[in-house]
Formats: sequence, structure tokens, C-alpha cells
Amino acid sequence: VFVQSEETPLQALFAGRVVVAEPGSWIEFTGHSRRASVGAGERISGPALLKIEARALEAGMQLELREIGVGEVQAWPFTGEIKVEVEVGQGQFYARIFPENDAFVVGQGGVALASPITVE
Repeated sequence: VFVQSEETPLQALFAGRVVVAEPGSWIEFTGHSRRASVGAGERISGPALLKIEARALEAGMQLELREIGVGEVQAWPFTGEIKVEVEVGQGQFYARIFPENDAFVVGQGGVALASPITVE
């Protein structure tokens, strides 16, 4: 849960600022404009710079930036740690760690998903 300084984790959960990850994986997803910085599950006026930091111990994974209703915006295969920045316009964007080529199988480890950031 992406918790702001003035709230409890439960308040952040109910606000939709959620990041879910398998053990061994970690993802941080933030959006930045000239006037504000936000986390997963929040809104920002665009254009915005989306920053994603991720870690996965599982091999064969990729970090993906996706737009709701559109699909994949960009993907970066990696093992270990990765940091990326992408400038975007309007849309609802989310980040995930997922097996390369969508090769997900039941019991697959290393998956992570962050709530979308809405760029208005």
C-alpha cells in the first residue's frame, strides 16, 4: 500500500493506492509533473513523467508499463533490479512485473502489479 504521511495503511488501501507483489519481487510506481508527485492509485495533471523501480529474483521476467484500454506501452526484460522513466500524456497507466512474452503459468513466481496512475 502506498501510504502518505498523514494517513494509515488502511486508509491508503481503501483509497486504492495498492501494490501487490510475490515474495522476492518489488515495484515502486510514481508520477511527477511540474507541480505534483503521486503514487500508485492517484491522479496527476499531465504531461507526466512516470518513474518505475522494480526488483525480481525470478529469471525471465519483464517490467511493463501498460495503459488501460490500450495495452503495453513499453517493456524491459530484466533480472535483478531496474529503474526506468517514461514521459506520457493523458491516460490510465499501470506497471507490472510479468513473465516475458506473457508466458504466465499457474504458480509462477515473481509477479507484481501496481494500481494505475491517472494522467489528466
